[in-house]
Amino acid sequence: MNIEAKIKQLGFDLTNYKRNGNKKFAATITDIDTIYVSGHAAKYKNELLFPGIVGREVTVSQAKEAMVCALFNCLATVKDEIKSLDNIKSFLHIKCYVAIEDSLCNELPEISDYLTDKLYEIFDEKGTHTRTTVGVNVLPGNTSVEVEMILKV
Repeated sequence: MNIEAKIKQLGFDLTNYKRNGNKKFAATITDIDTIYVSGHAAKYKNELLFPGIVGREVTVSQAKEAMVCALFNCLATVKDEIKSLDNIKSFLHIKCYVAIEDSLCNELPEISDYLTDKLYEIFDEKGTHTRTTVGVNVLPGNTSVEVEMILKV
């Protein structure tokens, strides 16, 4: 089964996820067989999903959903670049940012683990990656999470 079919089988449609193209920087840069993907917020059909700070306006459970939404936005952008997600050989590094209350800092790995679990569910062993998770006070546009990645094609 191809990757996009797996994503659809999980109940997601990549056409609902995309990065707004009106930015002054590139969504991706490709260097031979490596793609660098700019940070993507948790937007679904161009609407911000769960804006705010985890521990205030956003629950940990909502932050997990937002993290997967941001992942799918990254994947939709990569698909635009390489035409098929089946061309992904591996994920080198994923950086997860979470706007979170200091008192919930121990929840950071759990929020990012949700993204990691979803990536393995979709890509199997190709989903193996290194990861950095960073808790911050605020993210651009009031998004609760942001994801960036580096991958091989």
